[in-house]
Amino acid sequence: KKSVADSVLSSTNSKAPKNLLLGITLKERVEALLEREENQTCVDCPNRFPRWASIIVPLSGQSTNAISNANNLQYHRQSMGCFCCTDCAASHRRLGTHILFVRSIDHDRFKEQEVRALEEGGGNIGINRIYEAKLRDKSIKPQSSAHSWTRESFTTIKYQRKQWADFNLALRNSDMMLQNGGVPKNGIREF
Repeated sequence: KKSVADSVLSSTNSKAPKNLLLGITLKERVEALLEREENQTCVDCPNRFPRWASIIVPLSGQSTNAISNANNLQYHRQSMGCFCCTDCAASHRRLGTHILFVRSIDHDRFKEQEVRALEEGGGNIGINRIYEAKLRDKSIKPQSSAHSWTRESFTTIKYQRKQWADFNLALRNSDMMLQNGGVPKNGIREF
């Protein structure tokens, strides 16, 4: 398997969309995110080496029980992204594109804003710190062998109902970054 650095060096003649500043394709940026340890396990189950990206759509004035104050709405106006396995990607897809949408790492083309959502959303750890902030019993998360209805029930509660979400965590992190000149501690966005 080629490393990201090898890919960057060999892709100078590639016709794939490039990041103008870095000369790196969007797909290479996604692959680099997948190489991080925190993204090598599915966001919703213990399956290793996810090959799907899930982009959580920003709220557009909708109200739910979990999202009722202006701070939550203010923060969640930007997309956030994570990585999931094939089984969980199917459950994500069933929720509908008004909540989130999935992209295959291997077969789909990524847009700049989708890659930024994956980069700036905190990856799998950042998503789980927000969307599972109030989930006390982690054993209810689907296991690798879980039935599709178990996964679908979990993802509905997590992403559609936002039952365990705490968007104020993300807002506090955003405020700390502003106080620190926009640079997160250790170069990693922590939620």
